[in-house]
Amino acid sequence: MYQSKVTVRSIKIVANENSITDISSIFTSLNIRESIDIPTINGDITIQDEVGVYAFLPIIGQELISIEFDDGDITSVVNGFVYKISHFKKETPQRSRYVLYFSSYEQFVNQGKRIRRSFKSMTPSDIIVDILRNDIKTTKKIVTEQTSGDINYIAPNVTPFRAIKQLLKMSVSGNKDNSNYVFFENRISYIIAPVSSLLHQTPAFNYIYGDRVEDDTSSSP
Repeated sequence: MYQSKVTVRSIKIVANENSITDISSIFTSLNIRESIDIPTINGDITIQDEVGVYAFLPIIGQELISIEFDDGDITSVVNGFVYKISHFKKETPQRSRYVLYFSSYEQFVNQGKRIRRSFKSMTPSDIIVDILRNDIKTTKKIVTEQTSGDINYIAPNVTPFRAIKQLLKMSVSGNKDNSNYVFFENRISYIIAPVSSLLHQTPAFNYIYGDRVEDDTSSSP
């Protein structure tokens, strides 16, 4: 696993339209993970809270979160939502410690949506792009190695990411005649490509600030 040290500019929690709080002064560690094994970015933030942010926002889960950081000369922004709060500990009467787990906003959309429609005479990669744009409604760049062969596909009332997982099994590269496609998100784009093609590219980084906190659960597609 590759790691990269970064400089955090801000970590903003949006509890509602009128409540935006920057918690960059009270966090002790931040992990942002990108992996070909999961469709969306996820991570965790350890908070040492001496001002009662947990109570006055309040943080209950599903708040929007926006993280801005510098990696060398490049400034990146990761937007998502808080899906779990755990490891809560009252260290002193004034200070609490807890961990916020987050995933990209597209995962939040995916969990609340089912698609049931048909696609006719389209390549699997074009169907995946259609789902990302029209069902997930992502505005991120989509990078794909075009698949060959038109297919007919009916999404059987499943989440968009479940449909994409089914389509990956039908995907064969039009350029190199290989399969084993993967679908995942990094901070810049969504990637749809065979593993063999990715092996010839520079590996993506796992961005770390401070100590890593392991999650005991993972979001299912």
